[in-house]
Amino acid sequence: MLKTWNDLESYTQYVYSTLLNPRDNGVEVSRNVVLKGLKGEYQIDVFYQFEHAGFIHRVAIECKYHNRPLDRDTIMPFCNKITDIGNIIGVIVSKSGYQSGAKEYAEKHGITLLITEDLPKFNILVADYLINSILPSKDWIGEPFWILMEREEDNVSGSYYKFTQKHNGRDVIPLFFSKREAIDFLNESEQSLHFAIRGVPQHYLKRLIAITERLKPLFFLMLPALNEEQAKGLLIEPTELMKRYLLSEISAEEYQEFYVKRKSRYKNEPTLLKILKAMKGKIGAELADKILKNKKT
Repeated sequence: MLKTWNDLESYTQYVYSTLLNPRDNGVEVSRNVVLKGLKGEYQIDVFYQFEHAGFIHRVAIECKYHNRPLDRDTIMPFCNKITDIGNIIGVIVSKSGYQSGAKEYAEKHGITLLITEDLPKFNILVADYLINSILPSKDWIGEPFWILMEREEDNVSGSYYKFTQKHNGRDVIPLFFSKREAIDFLNESEQSLHFAIRGVPQHYLKRLIAITERLKPLFFLMLPALNEEQAKGLLIEPTELMKRYLLSEISAEEYQEFYVKRKSRYKNEPTLLKILKAMKGKIGAELADKILKNKKT
């Protein structure tokens, strides 16, 4: 139960952080942030931003723990903040709703109005989070692995396919480098009706290793094989799997790229770089003329 303004602000931050990061997307939701506008600096209760399709989306949220519906004068300062900051979405979350004047003013200024009941309930939020973060969906893509998981209703249960034969008393979980190889293997298996194929993206690979840490399984990197008896590949410890296949484990010092200017083999060689430079602000015909001129000189 939300008993104070601080509770409302904290819960709002938690809700948006959970909704925006079902797959460890790296979206940071912050509290008590100061943003610059044209006329000054402004305090924001809850703030987040993320990039999508090359565009940066910024959202500022104001939390109001009043005992009566907010009127026009109460929301005006926040609307003015959003206008002065610019290029940002404004949202107000109110404990007690809004008066008609506030609704009209917010709509005119593009401010989204929410009440606490619009925020997901805690148990629903946690359930959705678990489904999205712990149980892979069929549209996930392997980065780089694919895995077999036990079917349950319209998704998977969270249990993994394991070879019938253990290795030194430890379960062995196969990982496939392509979905096609997983399909071929599953189609030849007697368990084909009981298991589904799921991609293992990077964020889930990290969780997979953490989830299975207490069970101490081994992973088996599969080479193409039609069944368990023919299976060939590499047994690998979870720690080694993490070291070799998690991109987050690669430090900036381990790999750096250096570029040097390449000497042209011909006097006026039309390199790709020259072509790209010529494309800037040009249409196709002008670009073609440019390339032809370069070749003649």
